Amino acid sequence: MPIVYRYLASHWYESLRDACFLASPPNKFNDSLDCAADTVGKMPEDVVKHYFNERDWVGVFMGIAQRKGLSLEVVTQALNSPQFNIDTLDIKRRASGLLSSRVSLSKVYRIVCFSALPYDSIEKSATERRMWKRYAGKDKGVRIGVDFSYSTRAPESEVIQPVFYSDEPVKVDFSCFNTTMIPSEEIHRIVFTKDKKLWGRECEVRLITRRRFCTIKKDKQNGHELCFWKFNREIVRQIFLGARYPQNQFNGLKKMLDKFYPWIEVYSTSFLQQEQRYQYKRIL
Repeated sequence: MPIVYRYLASHWYESLRDACFLASPPNKFNDSLDCAADTVGKMPEDVVKHYFNERDWVGVFMGIAQRKGLSLEVVTQALNSPQFNIDTLDIKRRASGLLSSRVSLSKVYRIVCFSALPYDSIEKSATERRMWKRYAGKDKGVRIGVDFSYSTRAPESEVIQPVFYSDEPVKVDFSCFNTTMIPSEEIHRIVFTKDKKLWGRECEVRLITRRRFCTIKKDKQNGHELCFWKFNREIVRQIFLGARYPQNQFNGLKKMLDKFYPWIEVYSTSFLQQEQRYQYKRIL
């Protein structure tokens, strides 16, 4: 995969200093149809049982069981019993909805958004203009170039997928899965990586990870939970300073980059008004 970009208007200094990007739960995306799907077909019992015992989902499923009036001891015994019948807890009926509902998925998954650049020069200019204006504080922020080939994270901790754009509703046909578990990459591709055609110029690439692989902090202003995906610093290869980047912040940035990212390429950005495109010049 070529370099992808994270556009940031604020808190980018802290992101680079602490080697972490904010990871959003699926139910925080603005479009209510983003990270959501309609389910078709019934999941095989062994698939449901797998998720019932799977580390990330066990709390969600146990909550259902306990709402049925069962004690924690009974649920634990059931989880460990090879004769356990999941239909006694009415879980089979609920499982399809759980694995496609934005609210329940947000108990487990987190997403970090990046943008790729189209090969076509006209489309590339359009994508850059949109991303710099919308996500980088109208050219006051930065663009961070990330190369995942330098990642040292365990493969099971994250999936990286480009978004596909369609106005058709997403459907997950669980009857198509007849193995002992639904491949997580397939759920990610179907549920997490589809967006409306309206957003096609963003050329989005999503990193899907799980809450347990993130650092959890509390927002001091409202007390809400914030999840940060920790990365190994080697994946950050470039930083582009916006066309209106405050120059009085440059020296502080340079000191931090010298300390944590001595290999990084630093570029200044200017916007060529007549040609309606951005131009970059390497400065470090």
